[in-house]
Amino acid sequence: WRPHNCLTRTEDELRLSLLRADLLSMLPTHKADVSRAEALVVLGYPGVAPVLPVLMDWMQDPEWPVAQVLLPLLAGIGAPLAPHVSLVLGSGDKNWINSVLSGIVGESEDLRKIFRVEFDLYQQKLVSHPVPAVAEARPPQGK
Repeated sequence: WRPHNCLTRTEDELRLSLLRADLLSMLPTHKADVSRAEALVVLGYPGVAPVLPVLMDWMQDPEWPVAQVLLPLLAGIGAPLAPHVSLVLGSGDKNWINSVLSGIVGESEDLRKIFRVEFDLYQQKLVSHPVPAVAEARPPQGK
C-alpha cells in the first residue's frame, strides 16, 4: 500500500528532473554564447530558478557578452536572488563582487534595500577610488 500523494511526488520529481535537464541544455557554454543566454532571458524567473547559481557564475566578468545579456534578468529577480548575491559577497573575489554590486544590486531596488550596507560601501569606494576607465574618461581639470 502507498499513500496517494507518493505517486504524485514521484511524478513531480520526474518533471523537475526533466525540467532541470532542459535548463542545463540551455546554459551558455562559452562567454559569447549569447543565443543560449537570450533563451534563458525569454524563459525568465522563476523558470531559471534551478540554475541561478550557474547564471551568477557568468557575472564574474561583466564584459562577457553572456553577462551583459543575463544582467537585466538577474537584476529583475530582486529579493529571491539575495541568497545567491550573499554567496558572491562572501567569495572574496573583488571583481565578481563589484560586478554583482554594480550590475545586479545597483539595478534592483529590492536588492539595494537588502544589501544597503554593502552597496553603500561599494559606492563610497567608487567615489574615492574611481576605476581607471572612469578616471580616463574625465576631462583634465582646468581645461
